[in-house]
Amino acid sequence: MDDLTKMGRVTRHSSEEESDPDVGIEVNIGRGLSLYVGEVGGRQGWSAALSAENGLVPFASITDEDAARDMVDALAATLRALTEKNNG
Repeated sequence: MDDLTKMGRVTRHSSEEESDPDVGIEVNIGRGLSLYVGEVGGRQGWSAALSAENGLVPFASITDEDAARDMVDALAATLRALTEKNNG
C-alpha cells in the first residue's frame, strides 16, 4: 500500500483490546506522517503531536479529548475524500 492510499487512515490506540480509544488516536496525513492526539510520555493529559519515523513531536496540549477525537475523524474523512477525488 503506497503512502497516498493510506492517507486518511485512522488508528485508534486503546489500553484494552475492545475499548474506546482512551490512549490516543491518529490519522495518516501522507508523506510518512500522522497527526496523533493522545497520551505522550512525559506530558500531563492528552497532547497533539506529529508522528514520524523518528517518533512523536508534541506541539499542543489537548483540553477536550472528545473534541480531539471528532477533529481527527473529520480530518480523516476529508483526506479520504480528497484522495478518492484525485485517484478517481
